[in-house]
Amino acid sequence: MNIFDLAERAPWIDIYDFFASGQPPIIVRLLIFNTLFFILFAVRRARGGTAMRHTAAIRIQVLLIVANFLILFQDQIEGTLSGLI
Repeated sequence: MNIFDLAERAPWIDIYDFFASGQPPIIVRLLIFNTLFFILFAVRRARGGTAMRHTAAIRIQVLLIVANFLILFQDQIEGTLSGLI
């Protein structure tokens, strides 16, 4: 099984429901969170702060991708792990 198979089998309607649920919806919260960090980044750069190291930025991005993957495929992962244990 490769990443493309997982993308085809992803529960896209459930993903939409997940991001559209809540008050306000989770997608709005994520956009607000992202905007706050962008503002902090802009202020830091304007004051002449040093940039994050390249390897640290890549590690953070990988961590976010893995976390999103685990959230999206939680049911399948739990089913696989319960079969192994």
